Amino acid sequence: MPLAKPLATWGKMRDYETTIVLVPDLEADRLEAKLEGFRQLFGEGIEIKDQGVQKLAFTIKRRTQARYLMIFHKNEPDRVADIEAKLRLDEAVIRFMTCRGE
Repeated sequence: MPLAKPLATWGKMRDYETTIVLVPDLEADRLEAKLEGFRQLFGEGIEIKDQGVQKLAFTIKRRTQARYLMIFHKNEPDRVADIEAKLRLDEAVIRFMTCRGE
């Protein structure tokens, strides 16, 4: 019976890109606190690009606008699953998606 993942990938750091869609009405100090929390959650060596408030293509949770953040980070696959579990619990996060980098 094969293992769930090959032994060669255990403990291997990979590049990821996570796009987070936040509620648009965060005050400046609350947004800075949220960004600092993301820096601690994702670990060191990350790059956060704030795309600003943009119109959504369709209504999500009765909202027509949202703030987009793109986070480029390097983590282990198991750590990414933990990060996504914590993002699901955050009330300010409307949606998120993590893709493996190149």
